[in-house]
Amino acid sequence: MRFRICILLLLFACSCGYNDFDRLVLPDYEQVWPNTTIGYVTSQYKGNTLNINDDIVVAGIVTADDHSGNFYRSFIIQDDTGAVEVRAGMFDLHNLFPRGRRVTVRARGLVLGSLNGVPQLGLRELGSSQIGYIASRYFPDGHLLPQNERGLTVNPRTLRLSELDDRMCGLLVRIEGLIFTPAAEEGHAYTTWAGHGSGNGYRVFRDTSGAQITVVTSGYALFARNQVPRGRAVALTGILMRGNTDTARGVYMLKLRDLDDVAE
Repeated sequence: MRFRICILLLLFACSCGYNDFDRLVLPDYEQVWPNTTIGYVTSQYKGNTLNINDDIVVAGIVTADDHSGNFYRSFIIQDDTGAVEVRAGMFDLHNLFPRGRRVTVRARGLVLGSLNGVPQLGLRELGSSQIGYIASRYFPDGHLLPQNERGLTVNPRTLRLSELDDRMCGLLVRIEGLIFTPAAEEGHAYTTWAGHGSGNGYRVFRDTSGAQITVVTSGYALFARNQVPRGRAVALTGILMRGNTDTARGVYMLKLRDLDDVAE
């Protein structure tokens, strides 16, 4: 009899706390303050991969994560002076490093590089000019420290196409009055942000002066198969880049985070 009562009490206690099992409780991470700015660190890049051997600590707010699949195993942080892509190398980074969270980076032991004009922090990858992923090493090495501040807002810098500058690459920007210009072979067909397969999609938008910018979308993005708005002006928000497309070299590009970055 006593055994049955104990079982019932145990079941009752478990049922009362059922909802608690649904809550993801993340540990408190060490709160570390930066000792320099992102802009200062990224200004040290002169075209060659740079080893960081000093005790440099930067912090910024996450402006782009991997939630939609358009950014892969990396996220971007920004402070008042600049932005940098952190090549974290883990999957589902948005669970720990979501947009709006402040993240501190201990940069000693990392390398500074650049891709498509966007400064990058990661590890040196032997035999490659690209910056490698930090991967699972960042927990024991303590390079990346998510801070308690969440839900922070970084307002995009509103610019005209004529105002774009290479020093802005990596920043969250907003460009208004853009109209999609389909390639000749697309005609009036249904056009998505990226085609079938894993390749990138490149969609050209122009302003009223004829200046243009290319929106680059990964074929793995959740919105890759959504239709690009045609025949009407839109405002686009995203991370500014400059690089090569499948048909052009050295052009300004914009990488959207999700379809909320498209305002009609």
